[in-house]
Amino acid sequence: MPGMPAGYGQFCPIAKASEIFAARWTPLILRELMAGMRSFNDIHRGVPLISRAVLVARLLELEDGGVIERRPRANGAGHECWLTPAGEGFRAVLHALGQWGMTYTRDLIKRSDLDSGLLMWGLRRRADLTALPDHRVVVRFEFSGVPASRTKFRIMWLVPERSGADVCVKDPGFDVIDELAAAAKQDPVAYRKALLGQRQHAKGTRVVGSYLSQVAEVEVATDGSVRIHRIVCAVDCGLVVNPDTIAAQMQGGTIFGLTAALHGAITLRDGRVEQGNFDSYRPMRIDEVPVIETHLVNSTEAPGGIGETATAAVAPAVTNAIFAVTGKRVRTLPIDTALLRSAAAPARGRS
Repeated sequence: MPGMPAGYGQFCPIAKASEIFAARWTPLILRELMAGMRSFNDIHRGVPLISRAVLVARLLELEDGGVIERRPRANGAGHECWLTPAGEGFRAVLHALGQWGMTYTRDLIKRSDLDSGLLMWGLRRRADLTALPDHRVVVRFEFSGVPASRTKFRIMWLVPERSGADVCVKDPGFDVIDELAAAAKQDPVAYRKALLGQRQHAKGTRVVGSYLSQVAEVEVATDGSVRIHRIVCAVDCGLVVNPDTIAAQMQGGTIFGLTAALHGAITLRDGRVEQGNFDSYRPMRIDEVPVIETHLVNSTEAPGGIGETATAAVAPAVTNAIFAVTGKRVRTLPIDTALLRSAAAPARGRS
């Protein structure tokens, strides 16, 4: 078979099948394909210890062996891997292999084999997305007994949405307070103040040792395109040493965050990133950049640092403003203009 590794040199169906299916990692790759994973990234997330180069090689071997085929995505961006009839024919074999493992390998399981990431990926695949309520759901998992080699997976988050579910190893940072305020028909700021009492610092986003709040003024056109007219930043970073530097950091961080929110799509083809330069992965252009205002809280507390705090806060500010204008929640980034295309008329608002 073209492109396949050296065979066993035997005229035997078991030997011939093993040349395709018995290579290291191949059964696990097929497990992911049979679970409905079709993109390179999704397959890799189900088999995270395989190198990306080896995964590319194994997928090419399976394609050469007639087990999978590549098909263009519906949106035309890249390809997906689909099982052929020959690949589907291996499903019963893989099921039997799993049954054998359940029966005869229990005593071989070690604590170091415990993989919370694999468990979360399995939960992600099995989540019943049709049963989700109308508001956002984020589920936090904290595992005990995680091996030392996987401590970064001790706390994980499951983010189910009607369009799909995702697994995060870092707090996804979704602010559900705005959604609760909308459900309660209250102003988001007044709602926060009522919940916080005297702990007023927490009404901003805390990054490093400082606090930041942002308000975005946006316009959504009938074609779904989003125009940001103004961003207002309120910063409490303790004692201010150089206010001009902070204003510059707010401007740079805001533009960086807006670039990701509006244009930051990364697509893969044959295991490689398709975007190669700023023509296909473009930053905000000068004519897109909004007015950015920075207001500093007068404080005598110790300096808390500033960094790129605006990068973390600007996308939530913009998507909340989009909700205020259209009534539609943006759940994924970059912002999908097709989701907003049904607006009856151009609308402008802030949040």
